[in-house]
Amino acid sequence: MLNKRQFVRENTTSPCLFLLDGKTLPGQMLNFSRMGSLIKCESRLNQKYVTLVYQNEKNEYIEMLCTIKHISIHQNFYFYGLMFIGIQKRHSA
Repeated sequence: MLNKRQFVRENTTSPCLFLLDGKTLPGQMLNFSRMGSLIKCESRLNQKYVTLVYQNEKNEYIEMLCTIKHISIHQNFYFYGLMFIGIQKRHSA
């Protein structure tokens, strides 16, 4: 039986940031869906929960609380599979 995703994933190459205890780490959003995203980052994150900041199609900056569901490493980059929990803040660009 094939494992189908619940929501369609859209590919992107958008810049994003992780907010971690007052620090910011840059990343690149590779895809997203209604419930989560795949992020490429040079840094190893050791938390279960992170805040992701990205710009949406309305040019708003979204701060989204996420949980890290899986991590993989490829060519010295970390790939984080995130599940969205909820919007913490939203503000105009």
